Amino acid sequence: MKEMKEQIEIIKVMGMKPNFSELASIYAVDRRTVKKYYEVYEGKAKKRNKPGVSRFKFYLIEKYDCQI
Repeated sequence: MKEMKEQIEIIKVMGMKPNFSELASIYAVDRRTVKKYYEVYEGKAKKRNKPGVSRFKFYLIEKYDCQI
C-alpha cells in the first residue's frame, strides 16, 4: 500500500489523471481502492464512540430489578 500511495502522490504532483485500472492490476487491488486513496483516504478511525451500558443502566435495573 505504501508504494501505491507514493505512486499516486507522484501522479498528483505531475498533474496527471491516473489510470485506476492499470494501477490496480500493478498493485493487485481493486480499482475502487486505488481511487479511494487517490481521493485522500486516511484509513479507518482508530476508535469509535459507542454508548456504554451505563446509558441504559436505569432501564436494566428497573426491568430486571437487580443491581449492576
